[in-house]
Amino acid sequence: MSQEVVDGIHAAVAAFGRRDADALLALNVREDAEFKTLIASVEGGEAGIYRGHDGLRRWMSELDETMDELGGEVTEVHELGDGRYLAAGRFYGMGKGSGATFDVPLAWVYIVDAEEALIRFEAHFERAAALDSLGLQEWPQD
Repeated sequence: MSQEVVDGIHAAVAAFGRRDADALLALNVREDAEFKTLIASVEGGEAGIYRGHDGLRRWMSELDETMDELGGEVTEVHELGDGRYLAAGRFYGMGKGSGATFDVPLAWVYIVDAEEALIRFEAHFERAAALDSLGLQEWPQD
């Protein structure tokens, strides 16, 4: 398992919680990277999909407008080969204005190229959806 990619996944979750696009982009994100958010995993279609560095900056800006607090924790990471990684953990936060709080389990898909640059990110509420995205039947066991 590439420790650099695993460390990058942990750093990305921390930067995401801060809505820090510059820190995320510093983690080796390709210009043509695609980010499939939780909205996209629920609604399907193009809603909640952001592309490229500008798309990532727009996504972080939109989150900053709607969230007072946001944080996350990665509890497991699995390398699947061919630049594919599967991670799980939780995200928590509080909505801006409403004060509504959440703490939800998540599964993430990270796909990197041969130079370990991120080319695709996906967030899913259900592990099964992350598995389906990768064409897998069961969660990896280490």
